[in-house]
Amino acid sequence: KEDKSFIPVPILRRESGMVTLTDIKLMRKAGHRTGEAGSALLASVLVITLITGAGLSAMTTTASSQGKAQNLVNEKQAFYLAEAGIQHGRLVLYNQYNANPNIWTAPPPTGYNTTTPQTLVPTTSLSGVGSYTVTIKDASGPGLLMTATGTASNNATTSVSSLVVTG
Repeated sequence: KEDKSFIPVPILRRESGMVTLTDIKLMRKAGHRTGEAGSALLASVLVITLITGAGLSAMTTTASSQGKAQNLVNEKQAFYLAEAGIQHGRLVLYNQYNANPNIWTAPPPTGYNTTTPQTLVPTTSLSGVGSYTVTIKDASGPGLLMTATGTASNNATTSVSSLVVTG
């Protein structure tokens, strides 16, 4: 009796470079599929392409997010530098006012009674973080307008103004 659970796969006979119809029938009977040669390779290439695209998209998004975060850090540093300039300017103005109470109403160069901004604190650098400059001018009323400009890395700048009134 012949065992039908085992069907031997024939070695393909090539007659003038062609597979014969008998070979195809035997291959189908043995469980071989015809017409699907390379479909697994094509599916694998498609999956790899999709994964590569997703990876490149993730890398681009990450790089963009890092750039935005660095810009935000630079802007915050510039703001805090300008705030430091305002505090420094207030201290300088306080010391000058204690030495000469007429400094508010005297014209330049001894006072600040002018609408043209004058340098109160020259450019001051802070240990590689950035720098600030403070100017002051008459506020057209009972006080002075102090403006500090902070400059951080990548030329991020922020200006902060404060109205200073005596009394």
